[in-house]
Amino acid sequence: MLIHFPISAPLTESTAKFIAVANVLAGVERYASNCGEAGYTLLESEARQVAATPVNGARELSSRVISRLRIAWQTELAARVGDALDDPVLRRVAAQTLPVQAYYAVFNAARAMTLVGGAPVDTHAAVQKDFESQRARRSAGPWRLTLSGDPKFPDKCLLDPGVCKVSGFNLLESGHEAAEYVAAGLRMTRKWKIESARDEWLKRNRKKDGSRYQNLPAAGRVDILSSLRRTTLMDFLYEMRRRTNYESVDEYGSDATDAEVHRFHVGLLYATRSGLLLYETQIAQYAGIKALAEAAADWSRSVKRAGKWATEAVEERLNAIEGALR
Repeated sequence: MLIHFPISAPLTESTAKFIAVANVLAGVERYASNCGEAGYTLLESEARQVAATPVNGARELSSRVISRLRIAWQTELAARVGDALDDPVLRRVAAQTLPVQAYYAVFNAARAMTLVGGAPVDTHAAVQKDFESQRARRSAGPWRLTLSGDPKFPDKCLLDPGVCKVSGFNLLESGHEAAEYVAAGLRMTRKWKIESARDEWLKRNRKKDGSRYQNLPAAGRVDILSSLRRTTLMDFLYEMRRRTNYESVDEYGSDATDAEVHRFHVGLLYATRSGLLLYETQIAQYAGIKALAEAAADWSRSVKRAGKWATEAVEERLNAIEGALR
């Protein structure tokens, strides 16, 4: 049976947008939990799955790699403040900046890992493309899923691995399978990417008489879809960050309930934590867990005045990675 989350105020467009994203993020976190291996924590299970694919060659952690890791850890720390203090008001205020912090934490971990791996990528587009082509297949849980096809037609979209049917259900509903929310989030991301590509297409192209197109012609949509690679959770994080920075933040000032804001935080912090784990595990495979632990310990000393909570997330991931590589 489908259950609608209770709404304490009239449902505005901004509130609906926020709830939809919160439900996707909650589904992402729940799907990950469902994919965990028996006998291991979620972090341990994810690290084991990533470490199952070997890497070639031993490398050292250069100062540039460590610098990017420190940025990633520092950015994650900033993202965790609202949740660590467990204050509904602070969590609501922090919701506007959380998508930016979450993405940049994972983005800088990606920059660090590709640098130590010998094929550095530094731009947003390059990190997203590298993830889709190289990282997704060796990832765990929702990070492993990719979506292709025209999001206008859910039944024609292809989810790989095919853990569920892609459908166009109302994202304000609960009661669907966790995988369906992940697929819906990837489909929503694909729509966002097409919207951006549409705007660029209309800027670049003219009719034969030199006048501007008012609407995207069918041929233009075909061109956009043919050049659009598979969509991943990395794309979802990036698009959330891009829309927050450059389009609208109205949904973050919405009348969403404290429970909905909490669900948003939990899901996005999971995506941050697991995205960092993905890249940190591969860094440890290249340079060794000892080198990674030493870099983390040095960073931890710089933030210890904030309290034990400040370094807990990094320490938990290091323990999970060490166990996976043992």
